[in-house]
Amino acid sequence: MILTMNDTQEDGGNEEAARKRPTESMTMPSSTPTSSKQRSIQEGGSDSLWITFSTPPLPLKSKVDPDGQPTKSAHPARFSPEDKYSRQRITIKKRFNLLLTQQPAPVY
Repeated sequence: MILTMNDTQEDGGNEEAARKRPTESMTMPSSTPTSSKQRSIQEGGSDSLWITFSTPPLPLKSKVDPDGQPTKSAHPARFSPEDKYSRQRITIKKRFNLLLTQQPAPVY
């Protein structure tokens, strides 16, 4: 959200000040800085000020665990009874020996 100097002052019925007041529909400029806790004056106007706070990236889910075994999702894909391509999918898995019946039994 863009904060202007007019936000802290009473507009006194001034229409131009009311137009400069930020609204919910206003968005950040496209050239938002990426450094942490940076304050910067927006290009084109000295009375505009925007503040950004960056957060550290979240860890992504790993496809394999530390032992090298593939991880399993707690939320499997949705099942649709109107699956048009299930026959083709099974044919491809058979061709490349990827069906669970073609795999060796897991060792516990």
